[in-house]
Amino acid sequence: MTSNEHVLPDDLVPAEALASTSPIAISSLARLKPGKSDDEMQKAFTAMMSAAREEEGCEQYAIHATLGQPGVYAFYERWSSGADLLRHMQNPSLRTYHGQFFKNLDVEIEWLRPLDA
Repeated sequence: MTSNEHVLPDDLVPAEALASTSPIAISSLARLKPGKSDDEMQKAFTAMMSAAREEEGCEQYAIHATLGQPGVYAFYERWSSGADLLRHMQNPSLRTYHGQFFKNLDVEIEWLRPLDA
């Protein structure tokens, strides 16, 4: 994958989330597409969790396998601000992961903000 290749959907992150100066969270459910490797994705998830947790502004980054539904994963991320989330999304060392994520999974994403923010 070249460094110029675009891997994230243009409309992925709402402007309200990017502009947030308070914490922003993401909850998503991802289903492995037919014919894609579950083992390959789990290896990518493990690497991604380690990298994301070290990023500035990452308050929580967790991925869970669902019980009784092989190939279905639940994600939860919490970032200190929209700027921290944007840095995460633009991190060049995560391009391969983002490419695998959107190529191999059908994803439903919910953008969240704390009620006290």
